[in-house]
Formats: sequence, C-alpha cells, structure tokens
Amino acid sequence: MSSFELFSILVVTLYCLGALSVFTGSIVKNPKLKHLSNALTICGFGLHTVLLGYAMAINGWALPSGYYISMLSWSLLLIYFFIVVAIQAFVFVTHRISACTSTFLLVHSMRRVHHNCQKHGLAHFSGCTLAHCF
Repeated sequence: MSSFELFSILVVTLYCLGALSVFTGSIVKNPKLKHLSNALTICGFGLHTVLLGYAMAINGWALPSGYYISMLSWSLLLIYFFIVVAIQAFVFVTHRISACTSTFLLVHSMRRVHHNCQKHGLAHFSGCTLAHCF
C-alpha cells in the first residue's frame, strides 16, 4: 500500500467519521458530538491538504490526473469553511450589536424614568413607581 493510498483512506475515514458524528449529534441533540464532527472534518481537511501538496510536490507542482476530483472536493470544503466562518462572524457581531443596543435602550429608559420622577418631585426613585412616572 502506497503512502498516497494510505493518506486517501485516512482522509475519507476522517470525513466519514465527521459526517457520522454530526448526524448522530443532531439526532441525539448532543453538542459535544457536533464539536467532535467539526474537529474530525478539520483534521480530514488538513490531511487532505497535505495529500494534495504531496502529490503536487512529487509531480512537479502539477496534479496527477486522478487528483482533479480530489482538488474539487477540497475546494468545495474550503468554500464551506469560509461560509461557516463568515456566518459565525456575522452572528457574533449581530449578537454584540444587539447586546449593545439592549443596554443602550435600558440605560435610556432608566434615565427617562429618573427624569420623570424628578419632574414629579420624586427624586432618586424614593416612592416612585412606574405608574407615577408615566
């Protein structure tokens, strides 16, 4: 068994285990299995990258004829990773903006309540209820 075949079998095994663990994690609703699937897929992608680089280095930086499909699948997975990272970054940013907006609105409403309480002579919220202030 050549090193190319061994790497190919290892890459396919890691990808299959990643796919199996994500389906199992979705059915069982276990987030640890989903994280495991991400780790297995990333390891498979890393080995796939090494395999393609090794094949290109041996053949004078050109892919052997059987590796074009492998390069296509590698490229599609790379695009998938970029999309996932972009979505996670978007979600992270929108959650932060949402949290900042919520904090701003809370502080603004508290200032408004305090201002209304002072206007009605109920300074520093002493005896002030929302019914008095609005």
